[in-house]
Amino acid sequence: MKYEAGLVSIITPVFNSTETIEHTLKSVISQTYQKWEMMCVFDSGTTDSSRDIVRLYQKHDPRIHLVELQNEKGCGASRNEGFRQAKGQYIAFLDSDDIWLPHKLEKQINFMSKTGHSFSCTGYQRMSHVGILFPKVLLPKLVADYYDILKNNTICCPSVIIDRTQVSPFQMKNTFGEDIILWLEILKKNHKCYGIQEVLLHYRVARNSRSSYLGKVLKARWIVYRNLEKISVMKSVYYFTWYFFTAILKKLVRGVGFEPTNTLSDRISKINS
Repeated sequence: MKYEAGLVSIITPVFNSTETIEHTLKSVISQTYQKWEMMCVFDSGTTDSSRDIVRLYQKHDPRIHLVELQNEKGCGASRNEGFRQAKGQYIAFLDSDDIWLPHKLEKQINFMSKTGHSFSCTGYQRMSHVGILFPKVLLPKLVADYYDILKNNTICCPSVIIDRTQVSPFQMKNTFGEDIILWLEILKKNHKCYGIQEVLLHYRVARNSRSSYLGKVLKARWIVYRNLEKISVMKSVYYFTWYFFTAILKKLVRGVGFEPTNTLSDRISKINS
């Protein structure tokens, strides 16, 4: 398949996102890099007014596409349908409750174009479910390979861009931890993920976020090691220990003692000003 050069196809799974999808759409429309299309893929279980909001924005900007996922549910299935319909050279990931800063695409595409890198991510800051931004800056590794991500995933999904002209066709598994599984599949094919050391994303931690369930996260990581990557028990214990102490404990600490630095409405007004 021939992809449109320079076009960024933004894949956004949507499931009952009435409270946040408008802010996400505005952050895309406000990008200084304007060669994009946005695939808003609706989970078949969506029952709220998210579709109406997307349709309203679609009337004013034809680059926004509403895609219906038929008889399937889950982020993996939604993203795979987005990949199938996307026309762009670049695939960008953005969830329906997160916010890109205005120069996100411009800086990341310029970086990838100049260096020839196929896979990149950026720094980010977390925000609460009501849009309160926490001050801690989270930066990825400058260069991450397969073994780095086995130890600790520093790749934040809504910050990722992949050049499809360099990376063979890919799909996500429709399971918990689908993003990490995909990163590992790409990295073990001799690709590396290059991290831009700048915050270009505000990542929302929802009250019912899947990643908030510690036991489920740990179980999923072990399944990745043993069942998917076929790593021996001893090596799995080694990587799991790294993951626990560098990722899980840090995640627990991050939620303690932070004061908000800004509100969601303040940031949206700045984006639109």
